[in-house]
Amino acid sequence: MGQDGANLEPRWRQEPPNWGQDGHLEALWGAFWIIFGGLGLIIIITLWILFRSLSAVVWPLMVIVFTLIWTVGFVGWSQIEMGGMFEAIQFLVIVVGVGDAVHILSGYLFFRNHQLSHDDALKSALKKSGTACLLTTLTTMVGFGSLMVVSIRDIRFFGGIAALSVGIAYLFTIFLLPLLLDLWNPISKKQSAKLLQNPLNSTLKCNFTSRQER
Repeated sequence: MGQDGANLEPRWRQEPPNWGQDGHLEALWGAFWIIFGGLGLIIIITLWILFRSLSAVVWPLMVIVFTLIWTVGFVGWSQIEMGGMFEAIQFLVIVVGVGDAVHILSGYLFFRNHQLSHDDALKSALKKSGTACLLTTLTTMVGFGSLMVVSIRDIRFFGGIAALSVGIAYLFTIFLLPLLLDLWNPISKKQSAKLLQNPLNSTLKCNFTSRQER
């Protein structure tokens, strides 16, 4: 009794028992992948409904994938422990990346339907929609960057990585997406030929060109 009592430690010095911690982590990861997969499916269906083109579905997803790879690479290189907050950054990258890509693709298709060539449509879309995306990106980066002045270390890291990931998503949208559209764009050669033969589009192109010259 005395020997057993000597080995006893007060409760406040004992380590808390590990009751199902691994099970909770596995459940959280399982729920995360279910949500992640469901979100990806919703994005694919939405992009297909909007553009009716496989390239308009694949290329925005490629922008998201490259942004996530660069963000994960930077976090690993800087050896920052994000914990559960990194999952929130991944969802942020998906939302921002898809939004920017949809703006550029919508502008590109708008100008192609007005009989502009591929290069002219890309330039016009980047000029119009790219400027709007730049402003929204800057305001989002400033908003998340303001968290870096908080005294809590994890919140500072979250704000900095979130601002960086938003900027990376914008850069890939502006520089990578046009290159991908050069390889495979939503308008086929037959559709492009029909647009060129449409007299209404010729009138619209003349009006658009005259407005640009003004």
